[in-house]
Amino acid sequence: MSPQLLFLVGWRELSSVEVSMINERDNNTIGGCLAWSYYFDYLKLVLPHLNEGILQSVYRYKIEKRKLFILLPRNTINMLFSLTVAGNLESYEINRGGILKKPYKHTVHRIEMPRPDGEIDVYYLVLEYAFPLMSLFEMSQHVECGLSRRDRDEQMVMFFYKLREILDGCKDCSGKYELVPISGAREEIADELVRILQEPFDIW
Repeated sequence: MSPQLLFLVGWRELSSVEVSMINERDNNTIGGCLAWSYYFDYLKLVLPHLNEGILQSVYRYKIEKRKLFILLPRNTINMLFSLTVAGNLESYEINRGGILKKPYKHTVHRIEMPRPDGEIDVYYLVLEYAFPLMSLFEMSQHVECGLSRRDRDEQMVMFFYKLREILDGCKDCSGKYELVPISGAREEIADELVRILQEPFDIW
């Protein structure tokens, strides 16, 4: 299996050389272009408002990590529907693309994680899909697009690294997101998200 495919199934991180090779060419690839589009059309607009939106919501004391968790699923676009929706943050409006007061809002999810003693730990987080990956997934299902499953997997890796590079380079977005590549079932999603939530973090 290629290093990109190994990364997607969670076996290992890419080396710095492999990342460099990807970054040299990803601006001209589908994955790189989708990452830029996702940034300009959505993340650049919503991430600066996220912290304020959480603090003004009923979840302000329940959400410990005030970040947008972005799932990058490898195999399906329907995994998120199996997680529990707790509610939504209040929507806010932005003038965009000729649309006055276009509404934006985020969904809050809840994860219940049983402990060995029978008690249940409850976690709340703002979570959504990296929706541009839906286009990649659908393209790989149409012969006319000429995008094989292997090509799709490679483009997903390029999307991941380029998006992280873009967001880390934006002062209004850096530290306000968490990219979560995933390839398994609902339990794996919950386990991975809880692992991230339990990591030390900075309050901003």
